[in-house]
Amino acid sequence: MESGAVIMRERECLSATLRAELLPSLRGRVFHVTTAEAFPKIQAHGFIGTNKDGSLRAPRYRGYFAAQDCVSFCDLRGSDAEISDGLEKYNFLNPNHGDAPVFLFLREECYGKLIVWSDELRAASMEHMIVWHIESGYPGAVPLSCIEDEALAVTVHSSW
Repeated sequence: MESGAVIMRERECLSATLRAELLPSLRGRVFHVTTAEAFPKIQAHGFIGTNKDGSLRAPRYRGYFAAQDCVSFCDLRGSDAEISDGLEKYNFLNPNHGDAPVFLFLREECYGKLIVWSDELRAASMEHMIVWHIESGYPGAVPLSCIEDEALAVTVHSSW
């Protein structure tokens, strides 16, 4: 694994066709979604930090993985039905509705550290929010050496 800088590739999509345009390139992959504002900070620090204390961004919900001091990832290696259901619960294609989402892809050789969906996780997570079947957690900070060399930043337009 190399530990070089992550290069941002940019893409533009219409909000009305975002699912059809973007989802096919995300299927089968594991990624962390951040903002264009946070991406340079991640680059400068050399890792994706956890947000257990809420200092990076005010949490919108009591997330299971944040409470476990993990970084949340979207894991789209599951079935079409699981991905569709997960997308209905959490719009990972455009979670901030305005700020361009930036997708940081986990290298396959780092998949083994993920805490992935299981029946045991379902029982353990009842006090916290979790997106069933598609949300995974990486314990502790994620070094950029575990992130693919190219990130994807998406500018979402309401119309051309």
